[in-house]
Amino acid sequence: EDVQLMRRALEEVHPGLYRYSDKKTIDAAFDAFEKKAAEFETVETFYMEMEKFLTTFQCVHTLINEPLSNYKEAPVLPFTFFVFEGEMFIERHFAEKPLPHGSKVLSIDGVPVKEITDYFLTVIENDGINPDEVKYRRMGDLWFWDRAYAIHFDLGEQVELEILHAETGETVKLTQNTLSKAERKTMHEEIYGKWSTPDDKWETAFYEEKSAAY
Repeated sequence: EDVQLMRRALEEVHPGLYRYSDKKTIDAAFDAFEKKAAEFETVETFYMEMEKFLTTFQCVHTLINEPLSNYKEAPVLPFTFFVFEGEMFIERHFAEKPLPHGSKVLSIDGVPVKEITDYFLTVIENDGINPDEVKYRRMGDLWFWDRAYAIHFDLGEQVELEILHAETGETVKLTQNTLSKAERKTMHEEIYGKWSTPDDKWETAFYEEKSAAY
C-alpha cells in the first residue's frame, strides 16, 4: 500500500516524472519495486531501498527522510569536509587539537571512506545524468551527508577515525565524541564565525501589492 500511495502521488503531481525516462521504463521500475518491497522485513530496510529506488527519477527534489530516529537529531561527525573523487578531506575540525585543513579521512568506524562514498553514489539525489565527480562533490553538502549517513550507517556517541595527517603525512587513529547539529553550529561560530546554510543565499522580496519573488 505504501508503494501504491507513493506511485499515485508521484504520477499525479510530479512535474518531471518522465523527463529522463519514458513512461514504460518508469512503470516497469514501479512494478519491480512493488514486488521487491513485499519481501522487506523491517521499516528500515523499506526506507533504505526506497531511497535507492527514487534515484530512478533523477530529480534532486525527490527524496526520502528517515522515519524513526529523526535524522535531525542524529549525531554528526566532529568536522566539516569536502569530497573529491570519492575521498573525504577535513575542512574544519572541532577539537582541542584540530587536524589541519586537507587531512584525509581514510575510514569512519572501521569502514573505508571510499566504500561509503561509492555506496552513496547509488542513493544520492541528482538532477539528470551527471558524472560521478559531480555526485561526489555533492556529498560534501552536510544536508545530504547527515541525512544519508543516519539512514544507511550509524553514529554513536563516539566515532573512530583513521586520518592521513595533511602536514606530517602520518596515519593517525583517534576516537572522538560525535556532536549534535546544534553543537556543531555553535562550535563553528565560536571558532570560525557565522555558520552559513544554503538558505542564507535566498531572500523574499515583495513588489507592489500582489507580487513576491524568492
